[in-house]
Amino acid sequence: MEAKRRQYAFDLSGKSNITIGAFNIFAGGIKSDMSSSRITIDGINALYVSHLSRVEGPGWVTQRDTGIMLHGTSNVLQNCTIGFSAANGADLLGTNHKVTNCTIHDVNYLALNGAAIYTHGRTDRRLGLLGFPNSGHEISYNTLYNSGRFLVFQAGQAMKITHNHMYNASLQTQDSGIYYTHSTDGGGTEIAYNLVHDNRKSPSGDGSFSSFGWGPGIYLDDDSSNFLIHHNMVWNTPSPGILLNPVSSNQQIYNNTLWNNGNSAIMGGDINVKVYNNFSNRGFAGTDLRNNLTTSNPRFVDFVNGNFQPQSGSPAIDQGIVISGFTDGYVGSAPDIGAYEFGVQAWTAGANTGTPTPYPSIPPSPIENSTKAQEQQPLILQEQ
Repeated sequence: MEAKRRQYAFDLSGKSNITIGAFNIFAGGIKSDMSSSRITIDGINALYVSHLSRVEGPGWVTQRDTGIMLHGTSNVLQNCTIGFSAANGADLLGTNHKVTNCTIHDVNYLALNGAAIYTHGRTDRRLGLLGFPNSGHEISYNTLYNSGRFLVFQAGQAMKITHNHMYNASLQTQDSGIYYTHSTDGGGTEIAYNLVHDNRKSPSGDGSFSSFGWGPGIYLDDDSSNFLIHHNMVWNTPSPGILLNPVSSNQQIYNNTLWNNGNSAIMGGDINVKVYNNFSNRGFAGTDLRNNLTTSNPRFVDFVNGNFQPQSGSPAIDQGIVISGFTDGYVGSAPDIGAYEFGVQAWTAGANTGTPTPYPSIPPSPIENSTKAQEQQPLILQEQ
């Protein structure tokens, strides 16, 4: 029999210019604080990074300061595997942190308001941080899967969330996006080149796929603005691939492919919401819609095995409009519609941490209280 003796394997509060690497950590997290800076955590394998004996308060409760904490300025988490947390996998607060090439899985199985990667907001009142500039983080080339609610939660500004592979969120809740923010001025946050799929959204808590309620892929909840969302592949969500709850303003949504997404590809958009060059088998919304394509015959190269590039004869080829900075380098007479350009090497997403990740099947998870989600396979569309 073994018993947990301490909360943290490393306490880096007030520390700077430290590198931690090549450790196996079991039943402990890593702590830092707002005076920590230029810390690099490289190549750790951390399991059961946080656990809670009870959740204080009603409903969905945010359990901050859990998991691997990047607090302060310019800290890095890279080349790591982090698994099993009652709340967050990685917890970001401060400025200019970077999480890259990490696999983070099986998180938020008790708190139900956390994420694989959780970023705090500018209006966080704890510790007197009201108005603290939480911004500038980069979240890239990570594989994130299996969460009771979110996989990425954002409440800061000016972030880059790119080239991530995210799937199997909302295993114990509803009203939950795989990526989620609310009441946030994104400050030009870029969400791009991500694979986002299989929001399980289980209001009954049994892990089974449900078609009722809100379960988008990318979810910009109430009063969010100033986001740039482009070249994402979003599929198998019971609600819209991209959901913009009111009031949603100053959004740019370009060249996404959204497939098998509830009742629409993109829903919402109130003020200056540009929706250009998007590809789906569902409809689109926004205030400025141009060259979006809805079809039941996408002519993907190989949907079953996750290759969503257009093949020759696809209706998406050469049907887009030029968007400076976003469609540069296109082949043919005009840019293609959707996340991939025909004749150009496809962009990639996800971590390379040495452990193959099941794709696109569902890995076993201790979060699930039944075998239903494991039995549920992603819906496969036959090419018509």
